[in-house]
Amino acid sequence: MARIDRKWLPSSLLRPIGYCLLGLTLFDWVALIVPIILGSQKWNHSDWRFQTIGQLIDKVPVVLLAMALIFYDPDSIKSKLEEILLRVFHWMALGLAIFFLAIAPLLGADAFKLRKKMDTQINNDISWRLSVLGQAEKRVNLANISGRSLEDINNALIQLKILPEQSLETNNIASARQEILLRINQAKQEVRTKTEKDWRRRRVYLLNYSVKWFIGAIISVVIFAYIWRITR
Repeated sequence: MARIDRKWLPSSLLRPIGYCLLGLTLFDWVALIVPIILGSQKWNHSDWRFQTIGQLIDKVPVVLLAMALIFYDPDSIKSKLEEILLRVFHWMALGLAIFFLAIAPLLGADAFKLRKKMDTQINNDISWRLSVLGQAEKRVNLANISGRSLEDINNALIQLKILPEQSLETNNIASARQEILLRINQAKQEVRTKTEKDWRRRRVYLLNYSVKWFIGAIISVVIFAYIWRITR
């Protein structure tokens, strides 16, 4: 059996793993920005940009691990090619530090834009639903409305998913009128309650990821700058 030299085993094993991890992560990063290159997505689209920046930051730990493996025991490097690669990765660390420093403010700006967009969408949604319910309520209150018209209104609101799927339980016009008015009032309360609950859930989600990715970007800047400094 061939004798294994323990002196070169760690670096000769760890550095190729580092190259592999870094290469795979770079491929992932390129895949994220391909939509911009192909023109199918615009960089100034705040929603897409916010998610893309977050995904870039989520992959930073793998890049840091890869660089730790690549720069492990640099004195053992004898190949001229690897020396060149280490210089490339040295400046890459600085480039990544500058990149994440530049995109960190974008996260805050995008989070603010998405918050306003979310508020507008929710307000528009609740206004539309309440408007539909209000119009239905006016039609139900008409003195000359028929039982057939009440059933049509009920079915229309069910199709719009504003009222639960339930037929009128009476054929009496007065009773049917009261029944559907009761459902409309209940629906109004549910619209406000569900919309407020959804708004809070989406707000917490946006806040959590904004803070997580912003802190991640700042930490990335510090670590990549540190790697660049100690590998000079």
